[in-house]
Amino acid sequence: MKRALLWCGSVLFLPVTVLCWLFSLMRNRGIFAQSDVIVMNWHMANFGTSLATLDIARRILADRKAVFVLVWEPSGTQNPLVGMIFQDITVVTIRRVRLSFRFAGRNFCFPDITSVDEALARVTKLFFDLVFSGKEFLLPRDVRFRIPVPADLSDVIPPDRDDSLEERDPYEGFVSNCLWASLLHEGTSPPPRLPEQPRRDIHDRLTSARGGRVARLCMMYNRVLEENIHRKATSITDYLPAIELLVGHGFQVLLAGDQTLERDQMDRFGGMVVDAAELGVDLNMFRMFAPLESDIYIGDAGSGGALPMVMKMPSLTLNFHPFCYALPGTWVYPKRVNDEYGNSVPFRKVLREDPFGYYTPGGSRHKNWVPEENTSEEILDAVQAFLEGLDDGKTPEEDVAFEEDIPKLSMYYAFGARFSPAFLKRVQWADSRESRVRGESPTVPAGS
Repeated sequence: MKRALLWCGSVLFLPVTVLCWLFSLMRNRGIFAQSDVIVMNWHMANFGTSLATLDIARRILADRKAVFVLVWEPSGTQNPLVGMIFQDITVVTIRRVRLSFRFAGRNFCFPDITSVDEALARVTKLFFDLVFSGKEFLLPRDVRFRIPVPADLSDVIPPDRDDSLEERDPYEGFVSNCLWASLLHEGTSPPPRLPEQPRRDIHDRLTSARGGRVARLCMMYNRVLEENIHRKATSITDYLPAIELLVGHGFQVLLAGDQTLERDQMDRFGGMVVDAAELGVDLNMFRMFAPLESDIYIGDAGSGGALPMVMKMPSLTLNFHPFCYALPGTWVYPKRVNDEYGNSVPFRKVLREDPFGYYTPGGSRHKNWVPEENTSEEILDAVQAFLEGLDDGKTPEEDVAFEEDIPKLSMYYAFGARFSPAFLKRVQWADSRESRVRGESPTVPAGS
């Protein structure tokens, strides 16, 4: 009965969604008319995926007038202001209209996502065939398949990849992310930037909050706490010792993630720890400002690290797991992995046997392995090592002990990330302890 009611609701509300979509397309027809190529995605993917596709499009279509259509809805993860930060591609933001509400502890949306995708795909194709038949029309997968394969990845990614749905590689998502990360090494595209007025306004508010003191800015991104053990983040309260360390080093910390501190917790830092509400600015604007204007980035592995990657900002990514989709920083600190008995799994074993975890096509090879979010002590050690590296003007050297075990089909490899020295010390200690228990001679990782 419930399923039938949901289906009826979707059918009844679908025409409203389609009409609103067509109205938005017509309203932007002048922009479409002046373009050479239009990139359209009617399925609203998460912020990180859409931002990666947008960044790829502006790079590989730099010699053409390109329009990127970004779809969002209030209950989603997209930031509708992302279009204002790019100067080399036009971004049209269209709101996807759906009815969303919560009842009896459950979330309901009409129409359902499958109906929306199918309907908007047909309507959009018909619209552009009739109105703009001479324009090149690309889908996100078309954009991703145009990324050239760099020489160092040619042994794991075929240069003549087939973009047909029927022959798609089950690892294609990994491949797309790796190729995007490899594109970030090129320095030809202009960096994203906020318009001067909102940029200056937030800087003034930050200066006022800290009482005029001189400070560097640190963006901090804390993922939402969730039950999924593979994506589980650390509570922001466990970051407090690290935040205190950052403030002591002269950083004003911008909390731009899903978690934030209570007002009394922020007050103890005298305006050196703020969020959008504390500053009185729009949250979406603050989440654009933080990655574009901060000096460093510290945060959980997730979409919050996407723009810091584009900006090539000194970054520390915590709770890094697994290797395929977790956005890397210049420094990364992975999660610990325990077996079903609570025993720690050696990191080398994780790399060799299950680096992609639950994202592995067909399922994880070790379904009983449990990744454990970083502890407050680990976070503090990682931030301490990160700050010491910044003070010395250094980045971590490549750890040759794990070099042969790093999967090349990973953003970590493609981006050129490195393990935090604090993590390598922990691995050295754990390996030495296991060796002593077994009566073996410990092998010390190089560079530790």
